[in-house]
Amino acid sequence: MQIEISPHVEQKIKELIARGAYASPEEAVEAGIESLPYPEPTMESFVAKIKEAQADVDAGRVDELDMEGIREELRRRIAQQDAS
Repeated sequence: MQIEISPHVEQKIKELIARGAYASPEEAVEAGIESLPYPEPTMESFVAKIKEAQADVDAGRVDELDMEGIREELRRRIAQQDAS
């Protein structure tokens, strides 16, 4: 696979290699991708989250959703933004 990167990112990779942090551009890019904080979602993780949420509902670990309270809070925040 070949990708195009910005000159800024290319310079950063070159600096990392020059400092000895990585041996090649490929290694630097791979390390960057591997360090991303969030894993790619999968169907398994999605189903697991649904099961976890259902278990919380079944165990009563949820609160009623206060839609009017949510609307009031949104209105308050919008008014606050409009005022500034």
